[in-house]
Amino acid sequence: MVHHLHINHDRRLLPRAVDVRSVSHSDGREAGALLAEAGTTDPIDATVVLLAAPGDRILTSDPEDLSQLAAAARNHAVIVPR
Repeated sequence: MVHHLHINHDRRLLPRAVDVRSVSHSDGREAGALLAEAGTTDPIDATVVLLAAPGDRILTSDPEDLSQLAAAARNHAVIVPR
């Protein structure tokens, strides 16, 4: 899943670096609960973190909020500031 990602380099690398996943109604509800637990407000950030597997890297321009969400989710996603 891509969020806050701007690639100015070789765009051929993008398909290998991105995982596209669908979001279910249940995922949406869980993202809302994660927002409440983390004290943040961006549902897209919460969904990205929620769907991340342990060790997944999330490239972002908003590392503070995503780090809060990852800590609340306890899924060990790696937040990478860009």
